[in-house]
Amino acid sequence: MKKIIPIVVIVVLLIGGVAVLKIRKHALEAAKPPKVLAVRVDGIRLETAEITLTLPVLAEVRSERNATVSTKVMGNVTAVYKSEGDRVKAGDLIARIDDRELKDKKSALKLKLPNIDYEIDSQKAQIESSKISLKNTIETHKRTQELFNVKGASIEQFQNEESAISSLRSKLKTAENGLLALYNQRSITKKNINEIESSLSYTLISSPVDGTISAAFVSEGEIAVPGKALFSISSDEGNYLAVHLPAGIEPVSLKVGQETVRLSSLDMADQNGLRQYRAQIPKGLRFVSGEIVDASLVVFSGRAALVPLDAILSREGKQMVFVYENGKTSPVSVHILKSGKEGAILDVPLEGKILIIAKPDILLRLLTGVPVKVSVI
Repeated sequence: MKKIIPIVVIVVLLIGGVAVLKIRKHALEAAKPPKVLAVRVDGIRLETAEITLTLPVLAEVRSERNATVSTKVMGNVTAVYKSEGDRVKAGDLIARIDDRELKDKKSALKLKLPNIDYEIDSQKAQIESSKISLKNTIETHKRTQELFNVKGASIEQFQNEESAISSLRSKLKTAENGLLALYNQRSITKKNINEIESSLSYTLISSPVDGTISAAFVSEGEIAVPGKALFSISSDEGNYLAVHLPAGIEPVSLKVGQETVRLSSLDMADQNGLRQYRAQIPKGLRFVSGEIVDASLVVFSGRAALVPLDAILSREGKQMVFVYENGKTSPVSVHILKSGKEGAILDVPLEGKILIIAKPDILLRLLTGVPVKVSVI
């Protein structure tokens, strides 16, 4: 009897536990899912207006008369006439590069010209001789043909003269092509001489401006390399602002303080591959050469709909915005045409639409369909 009582107790407990689980299951099934709370976000209605987009940029103060002197030829530096701190005038010789090899090449090419001219004259004489022979042969063939028509000449003679005419024409054509080749050879030789003369001018390193040698990067006996700076010459006059930009940026103007100035391309890149631009220093502002100035680069100025940067979600290399309409949000794929610290201009016309403004984590939640409560600002 004592053994039966514990067993009965265990069975009762098991039955009770199963009943409790069934009741709990029915209660969970009957309960409503928790209500998803709406996310509070700001919204903005896009309107077209006059806007300006800018990017922060650093401008370097340079002298308009500063110059970096280099060469376009490689060679041994045979003489250096000026040192750092020396005053120079425009045209002063400051260094010399060995030009012996270039002069030897030039002399060899000049010796070729008389030979080419002689061959041209010979070829012209050959062409004139061929033309005369061809003319005489054609006239003889005409007479032969008249005789052949009255059986006063043989078929063999007639055919031989036709072959001779064909051969003379071929010989004349070859001679004329040869003459053209000689003319081309003479033209190329003269062009090579001109190129060497141009290169020789780069072996004499002269100062392009009046000023002071601020840096000398080469010494006598060293090798000068094309494009590598040899001297830097500075002047106290004509300061301007230099800006370096990557190729993808198309500047409109430069804003320095409260003044906006025109930005001009120098059509050249620096050693880092950045394009160089210059702008005049606004009146009333004073800077010294070498100073770095905070400025704003204007990349757009005109009428457009300005989209806040917080309204754009970048995801997997693509951009999208969220349009709020009839109590719902829907993503719209866009492409940024212009952007600055003030906002962006998009390729999709969204004027009059309300865009959601939020941090990226909130915008990502909108992709899941979470409800929003929008406050239009």
